[in-house]
Amino acid sequence: MTKVVKNKITFSFLLLVAAEVIFSFSGYILSIGLGRILGVEDYGRFSIIASIATIVSILAARGVPTAMVKRISEHPNNWTRTFTLKAQAFKIQAVIVAVVTAIFLVSASFMARGLGDPSLVSYLYPATLIIPAFALSSFHVQFFNAIKAFKATAALKAARGIFRLGTILPLAFFFGITGAIWGFVLAPLLTFLLALLLHRISVLPQIQNSPQTQTSLTPPPYRDLLTLGGMFFVYTLCYELYMRMDLFIIKYFIADDTVVGLYAAAQNISLIPYQIAFALTYILFPTISTLAKQNDYPQIRTTLHKIMGILIAVLTPSVIALVSLREFILTLFYGDSFSAAAVYLPYLAIGSAGLTGLFILISILNGMGQVRLSVSVLLVAIMSSLTANMFLVPLYGALVVSQVFAVTSLLSFFVAFVMTQLKLSQSENKLNY
Repeated sequence: MTKVVKNKITFSFLLLVAAEVIFSFSGYILSIGLGRILGVEDYGRFSIIASIATIVSILAARGVPTAMVKRISEHPNNWTRTFTLKAQAFKIQAVIVAVVTAIFLVSASFMARGLGDPSLVSYLYPATLIIPAFALSSFHVQFFNAIKAFKATAALKAARGIFRLGTILPLAFFFGITGAIWGFVLAPLLTFLLALLLHRISVLPQIQNSPQTQTSLTPPPYRDLLTLGGMFFVYTLCYELYMRMDLFIIKYFIADDTVVGLYAAAQNISLIPYQIAFALTYILFPTISTLAKQNDYPQIRTTLHKIMGILIAVLTPSVIALVSLREFILTLFYGDSFSAAAVYLPYLAIGSAGLTGLFILISILNGMGQVRLSVSVLLVAIMSSLTANMFLVPLYGALVVSQVFAVTSLLSFFVAFVMTQLKLSQSENKLNY
């Protein structure tokens, strides 16, 4: 890897980190504002609605577009191929989003009853519109990421954070939970409109000024995108379920919106390091996909070791600060009414550190084409967590949910690290023979 390329990656990473900081900061301002505007109980109810809508939206928006990112990044600067893949992915994605949106709408009452709170259905109906709105904005973010237009990606990420603050908080102040939900619909729609503008004034000129390569499209993109997209859909389902299942477990077993609200507040605080490190995945996935296509596994290993060093240096002081200052941080952000959430924060902070490392490793595995392995690791984590919580929550309450999360995330991180090293060794050995 040349010095110019390294400098470009470093600059792109710093740019995306800055955008992620803006987005994450807006998210925490949003969480703090909603917690203070809605109160503990309504904040718990809203957190359940937002988690359901987020999981379904990400499931609908990430499968085929992620496959598109991988295929485009394998053949950079092949613009004929790139725009063919984009057009095919958009058609497939439109059908998937329409079907998922319809299923969500029809299933709203069933989901509310399944969580033991039929009154949630009045909020789930408007939340349905979050799915197509998020899919429109996410598709363009993914495309910009695929062609390594990181400036446009960073601009969209930062703008979405600003749009969230400008829509959700004012609407929540005047219309409560329903207003907050409509804000979640408007923010991605505004991001989508900005994406169209950036595509015209920034991305297209970049494409026109770059070199072009020519290769044929084999195999046909429809089948290829559907197959690979299906794998990424299963992966996204597992990852989002593992990351967000704690709130549903507490809602189902304890059925107390106040406890849900307290846990959600502690969870949001614990994810601060994760949100910042998330910027790495925008660069890692397309970069590792390109390196894997070139069989440059030594460079992948070097990248992995450097990233692990950075994560240890960042996560260790972050966890120490969150654990030692837990009561002060929660009271500062959410107010005295959320101080009881401090009991969950030490375990959630440790678990989130493991989750951050796990997600980085999974991005590397996915870039190497090892999506099935990523899914296997997550499935074991989900089943272990569900089994432990099923027996322990009725006996020990919500605290054990955070403890189970800490244990399973750290173990999953360790397993993913070992499996990544093994896969790299196997790939390098194949090249030597």
